[in-house]
Amino acid sequence: RQGELVKIGWELEGTGNLQLVTLPDVVWPKGIDTSEPSVKEDVNQFVYPLRGKKTFNYAVTARDTGDYTIPPVSFAYFDPTDQKYKTLETEAVSFHVDASVAKPFFALEPNVEKNGIPLHLYWFGGVVLIIVGWVVYQSVNLRKDQKAEKLATVATKEVPVEVIVPKPTPEQLFANATTSLTNSDTKGFFREIQRVLWTIAADKCKVLPSFLNKQNISFELQKLEIPAATINNFLIVLNECEWALYTPDHNTSDMESLLGNARLVSGELMNA
Repeated sequence: RQGELVKIGWELEGTGNLQLVTLPDVVWPKGIDTSEPSVKEDVNQFVYPLRGKKTFNYAVTARDTGDYTIPPVSFAYFDPTDQKYKTLETEAVSFHVDASVAKPFFALEPNVEKNGIPLHLYWFGGVVLIIVGWVVYQSVNLRKDQKAEKLATVATKEVPVEVIVPKPTPEQLFANATTSLTNSDTKGFFREIQRVLWTIAADKCKVLPSFLNKQNISFELQKLEIPAATINNFLIVLNECEWALYTPDHNTSDMESLLGNARLVSGELMNA
């Protein structure tokens, strides 16, 4: 209806670098008001190629009544299998907006006792008495529990022995990546660097794998007061790995340099 807020969403699902997908180019009809969309990513960072979905939700309201049509939204992408660009297009969204329903206002005089006091004040007073009684009851019980706790015998507690597990070194963390580099397994090399960095970030920020994307992790690392230079280097290494997985030619010296940067960033994150 006119003036009511509704949600319209576009969802893109598939494989590829979904994190680089920007807002769709939507042509809104005249008379439609929208806000900035909320963007949600659900991408599995531990598979290759990356797979998941990205959703754009818009809050929409119509100022006038009538029929509206939102034109189709198109999305162009490169298909590495067919080695050419393709375009997806949604169907047009049509809907009708009815006039808003005016709510009648009834001026009702409150029921009044003979003494002139409104009845609802009696109800309010009863509710207040119940709340006050409950607070007093809980306070009395709390004092009894505290006295009983003071009189109880204090049991001797064993001091737990903290076992310190040494942290793995960057060389140990990237042992599989080093092996892949030696065996000229380029895709395995870049995927292993991604896996180790995402694992370190998830452990550092205490988040689930479904929460892992560069925007979320960057925000969480900032909350932990990780230096901006470390966060920036972390994102640079991840970006280089993502782009490298989609390019055919790789230089061994560049890969060794990337491995050195990954070790440096991992050490900074673990020791921060």
